[in-house]
Amino acid sequence: LPQQANFNLSYWIDGRERTDEFSAEMIFRSVADNFRRLGGVDGQYLTAMSAITVLENLFADEEVHVHAPGPHGLPGGYPVKVGMGQVLLGLPYGVRREEAIQINEAGQRQDGIQSIMADGTVMFGSAQMNVMEQMLGYFVAGMKVQDAAECANELGLKYQAF
Repeated sequence: LPQQANFNLSYWIDGRERTDEFSAEMIFRSVADNFRRLGGVDGQYLTAMSAITVLENLFADEEVHVHAPGPHGLPGGYPVKVGMGQVLLGLPYGVRREEAIQINEAGQRQDGIQSIMADGTVMFGSAQMNVMEQMLGYFVAGMKVQDAAECANELGLKYQAF
């Protein structure tokens, strides 16, 4: 974990909250060692299945607890309750909505996203973008949604040349 990683880790095992049973460091180490994120087509399939879990339960008769990106336009990802035509935040007891948003925004900044404007334009952090420019010769201060494919293609070419 980075020294100042931004997260709130709560977990349940067999329907019981067991958050304090294992340290965050042990859990993250286990994920890194045993459950690495898939890349390529397999990773795309996993991402699609995650989206399907939300969509297929949206109009179910009962709520399911899942994780979803950007519910109601919020930055980052959140635990949500999906069902009966609704997507509701399902934050753990004691975690306020404002706190969850702050955690996600801080994580974005660590990932190099300074902010996301109301129109969807992504503004990149200068320190992270300086590394991209020094290493790859790639620099954009911000990216509009409609320019994402063009930016991705250009960045992909820079990586290939690297």
